Amino acid sequence: MKLSLLSKIIDKKWLLIFFIISTAGFTWIMGTTSYMVNVENTRYVASGVDAFGISHCSLTGYLAATHLAIKGDDNIYEARHYSEAAVWGTKPTPIHHSAGDRFRIDEYHYPPPFLILPFGMIQVFGDFFTIRTVWYLLSITLVVLALGWVLFWCGGFRFQKQLLILPALFLAPSVHMALQISNIHILIIALSIISMIAFEKQWNVIGGAILGFAVVAKIWPAVLMAHLVFQRRWKPVLWCSIAMVDYSALAWFIFGSKPYVDFIFYELPRIASGKAFGFIGWYSQVITINMSVFGVPHKLYALGLLSSLPKLISPYLAWSYTLLILMIVAFFSFRRENLQVSDDQKNLMKVQLWFVLLTLAQLRSPFLPWHYGIVTTLWLLLLLGAQSKGLKGIVILVCWLGLSVNTPIGIIKDVGELNTVYTLVASIIQTLIILFALYSYWNKSDWSFHKSQPPAS
Repeated sequence: MKLSLLSKIIDKKWLLIFFIISTAGFTWIMGTTSYMVNVENTRYVASGVDAFGISHCSLTGYLAATHLAIKGDDNIYEARHYSEAAVWGTKPTPIHHSAGDRFRIDEYHYPPPFLILPFGMIQVFGDFFTIRTVWYLLSITLVVLALGWVLFWCGGFRFQKQLLILPALFLAPSVHMALQISNIHILIIALSIISMIAFEKQWNVIGGAILGFAVVAKIWPAVLMAHLVFQRRWKPVLWCSIAMVDYSALAWFIFGSKPYVDFIFYELPRIASGKAFGFIGWYSQVITINMSVFGVPHKLYALGLLSSLPKLISPYLAWSYTLLILMIVAFFSFRRENLQVSDDQKNLMKVQLWFVLLTLAQLRSPFLPWHYGIVTTLWLLLLLGAQSKGLKGIVILVCWLGLSVNTPIGIIKDVGELNTVYTLVASIIQTLIILFALYSYWNKSDWSFHKSQPPAS
């Protein structure tokens, strides 16, 4: 009787926490939404240094590239077609006319199939600011769906009530910054998690269609495909591959072969060498906010801790880190969640591993801005925090608070070195979080080929 009463009290406590966190997060979302619906309403959003939060919109680059691809005459990966169009004398796109007075036109660096999404929005909605609002609504809907599905699938309303803290994701200023600058990154994270849960529920066609788009759009979610391959889950891999071919063929049909030729022979070599992001080696604010593994040497040099200027992208670091990711994927894919834990705990362990792999893969990007590059780590910290108590839980909370801020640059405006030190320490903390998450998964899992065999008859 006493245990039953105690259980009810605990349940009510977690439901109250869930209600408070969700209400606070929803209120903040409404503030961000007001700006995304009316670009002039900036009262409830963070602006950051140089008003970055209200002067930058990644969507401008996506839509401008789509218009260029439809036209078919220009290399959509040349920077002169975007913010420097007036300087170079290139013909502006409709996005320059509609958004150019309000936002700097961003450059485009993604594979051609990515353009299917903005192309569809142009056909349906046409106007830039309408598309911007719809893009935000799509992004926030998918993030909420991913968070809600993780919460339900992992037993947040059953036996793991501590997971009811997950809506705290919307209390992180950096998450709102990622949403308000309309970058695809946070949407791709949500799609990746949704697809993996779909695979777990044997919805292979749906999961393949979703993850297939994430891979052809941003490449780094392919780490989850590698995870599926090492687990020998061939149906998800097959449907994901079919979807990738279909998306690529559709983009070829809409835009022709030129974007593919330009991406393979022009853009990919520039990404590999770092020339596509040449500013990552000299622009102090970019050095500060770049959370990529390639940003670490530039931070060290900026702080005087390296004697010689590092390459934009060191090939040794690139290949070593790529090999490390593959080793981690292979090593942990051959382990399975312990048979002695509940299904909810198994599901939570799986989601935790997916976020680790996504974080590792995106750190391989040449340029990973703090604004959205820290989101998977924040989500991972909430998952770890839900499993931790005492001092461990306090440390995780402190880490979450330290990483959730709206880019350190917006907090300490005039002290560049302190900002750089801040993000360098954040990179170290992020690494420790990944190691802790892997260690936690290791302790709760077994080698898949060590499963007990039925007794001989």
